[in-house]
Amino acid sequence: MKPTTCLSIIKASAFVCSLFVLLTLTSCDKEDSDSVNQDKIYTVYEFDYNKNSDITYARVWFRFGNLLGTPLELKEPATITFNGDTMPFKSSLSYYELQFPGVLASGTFVYNDLNNDTYTNTITMAKVVDLPATVDTIVRSINNQLTCVGDSLGASEKFETKVAGPNSNDVQYFTTTGVGAHTVTLLSSQLSLISPGMGTLKLEREYKPTLQQKTLAGGYISSSYTALERAAYIQ
Repeated sequence: MKPTTCLSIIKASAFVCSLFVLLTLTSCDKEDSDSVNQDKIYTVYEFDYNKNSDITYARVWFRFGNLLGTPLELKEPATITFNGDTMPFKSSLSYYELQFPGVLASGTFVYNDLNNDTYTNTITMAKVVDLPATVDTIVRSINNQLTCVGDSLGASEKFETKVAGPNSNDVQYFTTTGVGAHTVTLLSSQLSLISPGMGTLKLEREYKPTLQQKTLAGGYISSSYTALERAAYIQ
């Protein structure tokens, strides 16, 4: 299948306009989980490794009704664990998080609600990916083709690429999908919006399988592997 490239609207994992940021920005006016119907709790499970920090992050958001619903903090005796460890709640950001040094191969989230219903979801880490070592220049006037180092995309996977220029607003995002895809096309129509000068490239591989066990409200689970950021001159 031919890979498709487009402006990324939302993402999960590590980029400035990631789903992580979207959820964080909508984290005010938190409620306790005992104030809502347990079947209407929407769950987001994320399992992300960032090569730049060499840390694996396990995070869970609970929302009322849907992705953008009111953030919820679990009320005892409801619990959320990852690989058997209780996940602490970060009040300022309204999510649960554990951090681990290095990269973890897999993990299991177990959520037990106030109805004593248990939801178990296991996720493997997204496959390793890297930017080609020879990439040091991005030409804005043409489409730039990057060949990703690592396995081609499989089912339920995508590449997210961020190109940032010298100014704070010089940022463009590109998404590549399609089983078998192994290249990222940076469109000149977007690159032309970035100022020339020294910039950076970021590449992330996301794996988003079907949620194994979920409430009636639904949710999703994903893992991502973020490669080392690279400096590049944008001309």
